[in-house]
Amino acid sequence: MVRGDEKGVSVVIPNLNGWHFLKPCLDSVFAQGFSEGELEVVVVDNGSADGSVENLAREFPRVIVIHNAENLGFAGAINQGVEAASGEWILLLNNDAVLTPGALRILVDGLKSGGERLAGVQPLLLRASDPQTVDSTGIALSSRFRARDDLMGQPRTLAPRESVEIWGTCFACALIRRAVFDECGGLDEDFFAEWDDVDFCLRARWNGWTFRLLPQSEVLHHRSPTTQREPSAKRIRFRRNRLLTYAKALPASSALLLTLYRLQRDLLMIVHYARNGELGDVCRSWGGYMKLLPRMLRRRGQVMRGRRLSARDMRAQLRSFARGS
Repeated sequence: MVRGDEKGVSVVIPNLNGWHFLKPCLDSVFAQGFSEGELEVVVVDNGSADGSVENLAREFPRVIVIHNAENLGFAGAINQGVEAASGEWILLLNNDAVLTPGALRILVDGLKSGGERLAGVQPLLLRASDPQTVDSTGIALSSRFRARDDLMGQPRTLAPRESVEIWGTCFACALIRRAVFDECGGLDEDFFAEWDDVDFCLRARWNGWTFRLLPQSEVLHHRSPTTQREPSAKRIRFRRNRLLTYAKALPASSALLLTLYRLQRDLLMIVHYARNGELGDVCRSWGGYMKLLPRMLRRRGQVMRGRRLSARDMRAQLRSFARGS
C-alpha cells in the first residue's frame, strides 16, 4: 500500500453465500486501473457455505480474506474489514455491486479534492436489472427522520448531473475517509444490519463532517439479495434500529418526540398489524429496542461529548435536508 502523499485505497466487501455476485463485483474492482500498490481488497466472509472462501483463494489470490465461522452481520463485517485495511480511503462495497469503468477513480479524486471536512462520497447507484432506474442518490430524510434511498425507483434522468451535497451516503457503495472512522467510531454492531449507515452518518454530522454525491461515477446494484432471504428479520431490525438511532444520536427533544410518535402510531395500528400478520414483528422490534436502550444511552454520552455541533445547529441541519413527512 502506497504511503506518503499518495495514500492507498482499501475496498471492504462483506459476503455471505454470495459468490455469484462477488466474482463480477471483484472483477469490476480490479478493472478500475489502480496499481497493486494503490489498491487493496478485503473480503469479510460471514460463514459462507457456497464455496466463496475457496473460490476467492483460487481466483483472487490478491484479496485479503477474513473468514468468520458465523454471520456477524453487515456492521460487524465492515468493522473487521476497516480494522484490517491499511488505506487512507475506504470503499465500503456490497458484494452485489458492480463498478462501471473509471467509477472508483472519480470517487477518490472527488474525496481528495473535496475539502478537509468531507467525510465521504458515493456514486450514482443504478439498478443492475435496469440501469435506467436509480437505486440510490444518497440517504434522504423526512421531517420525522424517516430515512430512505433518495430517488430509488425513479428514472435516472431525474438524478443530479453534477456533484451535490447529500445528507449521508448509502453504504452499498461509499468511499469514506479513514479519519472519520478514527474520530466517530465504526458501525454499531448491535444493529447487525439495517440503518447502520444512517446511524454512522448522523454521528459523523455531529462532528462537522459532510457527504457528497458524485453522479459521474456510476455503480450497478442488485439491492439486498442476502437480506431478502429473511424479510421478517429485516423488518424487525429496521424498526428497532430506527428507534435506537433516535435514542443514541438525535437531539434529545427530537428523540423523545419521535419515539412517542412511533409508539402512538404503532398502538393505533395494532389491528392493522394483526390482520396483516405483522404484529409479532412490531412487538419484537420494540422488545429489542428496550433491551438495547441502556447501551444506546451510554453511547449517546460518547457521541455528545465529542460533538462539534450544538443541538440547535443539528436540528437546523436536519430541517434543511428534510423533505416530506
